[in-house]
Amino acid sequence: MFEGYSGAAVGGFVLALLPAALRWWWGRALARAADDPLIAERLAAHQSRCGAVAGACAAVLFIGLPSTTPVTTPLLLVAFAAGGFPLRKTLYGETWSLAGYLTFLGRLILAVFGFWILLALLPWAGLAAGTWSWIVIGAGAVALLTWSYFYSTMTRWMLRTEPIADATLLERCHTVAAKAGIEPPRFEYVRMRGGVLANALALPSLRGASVLFTDTLLSRLSVEEIVAICAHEVAHLEYYNRARMRRLLVLNYVLIVLAAAAAPLSLWWFPAHEAYVGTIIFPAAMFIALMMRGRHRQRNETASDLRAVELTGNPEALVSGLTALHTIGRVPRRWDSRREQSATHPSLARRLRDIRAASGLAAPAPTTTRTFAAASGGTLVAFDQGRLTWTEQGGTTHLLNYDALSELRLHASPTGGVSLVAVERQGRRWQMTPRTADQQELQATLDSVDGRLTHETPARVFSAVVTRLVAGLAVFLTMLIAQFAVAFVALLAVLSAAPAFLNAAAFAAFVAGAVVLRDAADAASMGRIQNSNDCISCALGMASHP
Repeated sequence: MFEGYSGAAVGGFVLALLPAALRWWWGRALARAADDPLIAERLAAHQSRCGAVAGACAAVLFIGLPSTTPVTTPLLLVAFAAGGFPLRKTLYGETWSLAGYLTFLGRLILAVFGFWILLALLPWAGLAAGTWSWIVIGAGAVALLTWSYFYSTMTRWMLRTEPIADATLLERCHTVAAKAGIEPPRFEYVRMRGGVLANALALPSLRGASVLFTDTLLSRLSVEEIVAICAHEVAHLEYYNRARMRRLLVLNYVLIVLAAAAAPLSLWWFPAHEAYVGTIIFPAAMFIALMMRGRHRQRNETASDLRAVELTGNPEALVSGLTALHTIGRVPRRWDSRREQSATHPSLARRLRDIRAASGLAAPAPTTTRTFAAASGGTLVAFDQGRLTWTEQGGTTHLLNYDALSELRLHASPTGGVSLVAVERQGRRWQMTPRTADQQELQATLDSVDGRLTHETPARVFSAVVTRLVAGLAVFLTMLIAQFAVAFVALLAVLSAAPAFLNAAAFAAFVAGAVVLRDAADAASMGRIQNSNDCISCALGMASHP
């Protein structure tokens, strides 16, 4: 699209570095607010804005400068990670170097996503190899088959896991696994070497399962909290039994065969557009297959929480452990409905609500009525034990029972604005801007009423899988007819199936269709005029030569 212009390659490199520069620049202001009571919400807004910029730049590079993507894509990713490093060190108190951080991040990405990245690139590599395609495809398929079979072993090797040496903790973890009735897994940890990452991971495998912890989690949580988190991971291993793991392994083998066959089949069936098979069609199909595979993951997380309570008999340890993980990671306790619907895990507020409800524990509530005024005056919001009283500036008062609300949270915008948001189950919404001095107390008050909100999960307005599939098809079709602007907007909808992107892609496709129809009509008219002119010229020629 832009490759014929002078300086296009330089522009591509500038575009690859732009997200990193903005992430660093915007992060400077956020680093000065490290003690802000809304730092988790501000960090989430910052990450969302930086991610949107990075996605837009990647889409422009992919569509406008496709020949540079083998260089600009790694550059964008590495620079983007480096741009966020200064903020990480400030917020988490990390002591490792930039090289240490990038090395660990690379190993983590390779361990978690490396198999899928190689699988997505195999058709493209086969097409790009030319006469060596069969060798490249064969070697790639063998590597993928090996990686799939030894996935757990390779993940542990890339993360450099070590056995847990605490005998007491190991005994408690083995007791939980025995109670679950699964084969004894390995219990290991990842040494962070100056980094801060509090997390745990279950690695199911037909060749011996594992549960991994980071040393941050082991050093900052109590033994009871660690055992509760361990029980959650053991519940995952219990879910991924041998029969389910065999089915997943077969699915992996099918995807590997399709990836290996994609290049030769595209050369046979689509010789004019074979590049699209490797760069768009197969990666999109693989992405959708992964989404279908993980469509019940959030439900599984809730089930694993409840199973962890059964295995330990200690719901409060799981509650305090999950809360500690979110506090260490600066993750918001409450999310908006759209993010919660698309996330792999429920929000902390919903998880704690479900754990307490299933365990028969009383949800916390304010002991006294707390009233907060809007920064501009007029609006008053009062929290008491049973309900929320929202008094608008004109004097209209709304009495909102907590169990009728699907959202009650503080929202921080990327530009720094803060608002209190309340949303009913039917979708009616209230919003006000609180005073800065009240934000910390308001955050604590929201913590105390989280457990009283509705347990109903907001219904999806649209299926993310279907919309991404349609958006991916739109990218493919619009690139075939050189409508690159529409393809760019549709690619954003593939990356984030948000209503705004979907509406923008639909409108762009409608306008492009109208333009194509107009141009086609003009071309047909010009063809008829040209045919008429040819007839007139022929008649005049015959008349001048009797």
